[in-house]
Amino acid sequence: MTKKVDVDGQEKTRLDIAKESIVEIINQYKAEGTTKVYLTTFATNAENYGWMDAHKAIATINSLQAGGMTNFEAAIKETVENFDVNKPDASRTLAYFVSDGEPTYELDENKEAVRSDDTKDLIIDGVTYDKVDLEYYNMWKDFTTNQTNGVTTTIGIGSGLSTTGKKYLEMLAGAYGGEAYFVEDDPKELIGALAQEEVVKGNVFDLVESDSDVTIDSITIDGVVYTDSLSNVAIDGKGNLIVDFATGEYSYTVKENE
Repeated sequence: MTKKVDVDGQEKTRLDIAKESIVEIINQYKAEGTTKVYLTTFATNAENYGWMDAHKAIATINSLQAGGMTNFEAAIKETVENFDVNKPDASRTLAYFVSDGEPTYELDENKEAVRSDDTKDLIIDGVTYDKVDLEYYNMWKDFTTNQTNGVTTTIGIGSGLSTTGKKYLEMLAGAYGGEAYFVEDDPKELIGALAQEEVVKGNVFDLVESDSDVTIDSITIDGVVYTDSLSNVAIDGKGNLIVDFATGEYSYTVKENE
């Protein structure tokens, strides 16, 4: 993300735009309560910073320097392999994959970064993705399906993002059944793409008028009866619901397009 662009009369790199926008999102989530951030950066190779509190994450993000290359395979590998180390318990785990370019490097059979090892073994709907092998596509698909609890968003930054770059980002989004978002060189647009959900919180018992104690025996959603607390029930096309049957506390998360 080294290219400099004009943003409201200021010269910034796309990394500057990404840093500014991601810090804003972290601050928004921090205002809701305890927030942990898990960060992987990638260029020719990738570096994973592990789980950090919001303060340390913001300091780390602000200190980042731009690299010149792009390696999606290294980003996926480092993210997935380190994810369970000191992983906190959380009601939601949101994932973002953000890039301003197409892959220029990949990993060879020894997990070393190379320009290309010519292993064109990822073909989806007749399209060949020669800089992301099937191994890493499946790794990303399994991770986003089983390790995230909330919204996963793939974002391409910049007006100069190539057709090939968009193709690769759409492929990553397709791994979890989503779509990639493409934004111009504008922090406000990126913040909007990062904030692809709304959350409503409350207490079920506050909605009930009664002179006696109230308990939750079950909740029925789309014909399915739940008799235990809901950890993160996905309602088809209508969001996700968390309900603590004992306390009555609930959280309803909905994507922008739901």
